[in-house]
Parts: sequence; C-alpha cells; structure tokens
Amino acid sequence: MNQVLGHIGLTKTATSSIQKSLKKISYRLDLSGYVYPTVGRTGPGRRAHHNLFYEIGSPGQGNGTFVAARGGWSEARAEIDAVAGRTGIIQTEAFQYCTVEQVASIRSRRGKRHANVVVYLR
Repeated sequence: MNQVLGHIGLTKTATSSIQKSLKKISYRLDLSGYVYPTVGRTGPGRRAHHNLFYEIGSPGQGNGTFVAARGGWSEARAEIDAVAGRTGIIQTEAFQYCTVEQVASIRSRRGKRHANVVVYLR
C-alpha cells in the first residue's frame, strides 16, 4: 500500500513557494516515486490541496467550501494508488485549522496507508 506525506504549512512559512515548486516539478516527482495529486487542489493556480481540508472541515472553516467537482479524499487516494509503491504528497496550510475530530477523519480517509506529517513553524 502506498504512503502519504502530509505537509501542514502554517501561514508565513514559505507554503506558497513550496506549493508552486511541487506543482512545477510534479512530472519529475512522478518519475522519482512520488505523486502530487492534481485532484483536491484549489486556490491560485490550483497548487494546494485545500479542497481535501474543505471536505472534512466545517462550512467556511479555513476560508473555503468543498467543491465535489475538484475532487476529495477518495479521488486523491485513487490517484496516489494508481501506481504501486508511490508516496503521495498532500499539502495545504488549511490543515492548521484541524480539530482533533478532523484529524481522526483524515486518518480514516487515508485508510491503512502509512503517513508522515511535516509541519513548518515560524
């Protein structure tokens, strides 16, 4: 089963730069055994996975609303699992707003995939 790397970029920790870079090099990531899923991305340039947070968040929490057409957790899992052995990278600063219940929801949505979480603090 594929792994998931979750990046929680708090505001003002170069999150936008990381998002731009991950989107820009997504082809090279794919060749290296990683995938930066296209589904679930919203915001400027559709480079961050805000929609994945909106799916588990309260309406308006994190300044957005879930849009099914942009994809949610089940579609992101499918994209990550499309090739065996890949590590999926999920990135959004919206995760900083997660409650304990929402963290539990993310756990259940990622299934049995091993997950590492990276948080940048300032």
